[in-house]
Amino acid sequence: MARKRIPWLVLLSAAIVAVLFFFWPDSSPDGLPSILEATPAGADQVFFLNVEQLRKSGLLQRLLSLSADPANSSAYRTDPEYLEFVRSTGFDYTRDLDRVLIVRDDATRPAGPAGPVAVETAPLVLAEGRFDRGRIRRHALQSGRAVRAEPWEIFLVPISAATTPDSSSPRNPESITFAFLDGKRVALTRGEELEQWLRREPLQETEPEMFDQIRRLAGSAAFLLGKVPPRSALAAAGIDSSAWQELQKSVRWYALALVLESQQAFLLADVICNTAPEAASMAELLDGLRRLVVVALAAPNPPRGLTRQDAERIRQMLLDARITTHETTVRLHAVLDLAWLAGFSPAR
Repeated sequence: MARKRIPWLVLLSAAIVAVLFFFWPDSSPDGLPSILEATPAGADQVFFLNVEQLRKSGLLQRLLSLSADPANSSAYRTDPEYLEFVRSTGFDYTRDLDRVLIVRDDATRPAGPAGPVAVETAPLVLAEGRFDRGRIRRHALQSGRAVRAEPWEIFLVPISAATTPDSSSPRNPESITFAFLDGKRVALTRGEELEQWLRREPLQETEPEMFDQIRRLAGSAAFLLGKVPPRSALAAAGIDSSAWQELQKSVRWYALALVLESQQAFLLADVICNTAPEAASMAELLDGLRRLVVVALAAPNPPRGLTRQDAERIRQMLLDARITTHETTVRLHAVLDLAWLAGFSPAR
């Protein structure tokens, strides 16, 4: 009888693995969000936040409560400058913002005598929601100016006393630029690189393989997708060991996502390697790191910024987390306790 059970156990294990790997929704209930289709070429890191989904689930209010000031009766801190911005523009992100896309480009210049040189490009932010264009325009022109770059009207707004709207400097790192792309979408970045971002081709036309990764994550409430940065970028950050170089060679993509299903929340992390043996090695490495963190959280004195109770809850979450492999992909799957998250209070 025991031998007859073995095939069923194998099938059950395979089914569990399949559920873990195909659980990630590949689209939102309304299809692929159009803001993701606007992801520009050259994206090395993509962060997406579905504020509307978080708001409808009630999780947004819970997250906002994490920054609550016990001395303030408000549900979250109310900064005077932000309140003035809301009064002037009519825009409140807790009510009017629906989706946010942030794109980073970790480009490198052609190799020189010292090798490729990392180029810092200010991230592009695309925001989708309800904007009163007239009021926001008037607010921007109080301290900034507008320039025409067909077909857009781009606003330059200083963010420090060192800059002025009539600055003659060709580049102004102490400013932000933004433009209305249509009635419900705004693009913005630091400095004056917005037009360069807006003139790029869509990512789905230049790098369909990366866009397929975005499509796979599109149903998440939030996700971060990235390529492993080039060696030059790691060296610039002070990370240039042989171990990191080997890790860089084995990994193609990494992804972290928050998935909401009914009354549950799941934290999913993927590392996509080049080969199945590399994925197996990566799974061992990640499981070792998970165990180290579990041990650290069990210490008598919790890590700085955590209460003993919260450290224990995170430790239990990591103990229950599952690390699995499927072909070249390694996945960590953890269940988030929403009740605990609502009451999470970092130690002061």
